[in-house]
Amino acid sequence: SEEEKIATLLNKKHMFLTLKRLSKGPTTLEGLREWYNDTFPELDFKELIDTLVRKQFIFINQIGIVEKYVLLLKEVNAERIPPDSVIEYIDETPELIEPELIELLLPKVQEFFSTYENKSKKELEEDTFTLFQIVSDPKKYNVLSELRHGLIDSDKLPKLVSKTTLDHLNSSLNFLKKHDIIEELKFKNESYIFLKANIQITTAFPEYLRKSLSKESKPIKAKTKREIT
Repeated sequence: SEEEKIATLLNKKHMFLTLKRLSKGPTTLEGLREWYNDTFPELDFKELIDTLVRKQFIFINQIGIVEKYVLLLKEVNAERIPPDSVIEYIDETPELIEPELIELLLPKVQEFFSTYENKSKKELEEDTFTLFQIVSDPKKYNVLSELRHGLIDSDKLPKLVSKTTLDHLNSSLNFLKKHDIIEELKFKNESYIFLKANIQITTAFPEYLRKSLSKESKPIKAKTKREIT
């Protein structure tokens, strides 16, 4: 899927931090090179630039004879959103889910997001990187994809995932639990796994360019005769 392709690129720390830096505004190619070589001395700067140009994430603009600037074309973000598909599943198939189970499930989702909304900018940045790692891992993504359809009986989950995922199912579930993507509920001697938070990956026009364009597009107020004189 498209979100897997994007996450596979952004799950590398050097890519993630470079795009984060470029999201603040244009920078000279030489300035970016110095920062990158200081931060990741073991990696190839040209390979990074070639990849980002090829994937159409950046544009190199030459001003004058010497100076080159790097402009971000696409700002990428990964964030948690409420598991709407799970909530819709509950609403559409009430006969399949007991009311008491719903009363256990929904407060856990609400409680998580009330805490998530108060995270610091640094915490959210670290969380974003973790979300890219989850979506880029086929085994974890397979579990996530299945749970996007609704809560699943723990005993039935092994039959729904791929063979590769099955071999690493316990470690994938433990990772997703640890990072508050999924949760397991015990109810009437049954165990259910449900999505506590869904993951959404989006690309958008960089914020600094949006602000710049909105300033340029503001109408110019014509001066009155009194103001001219």
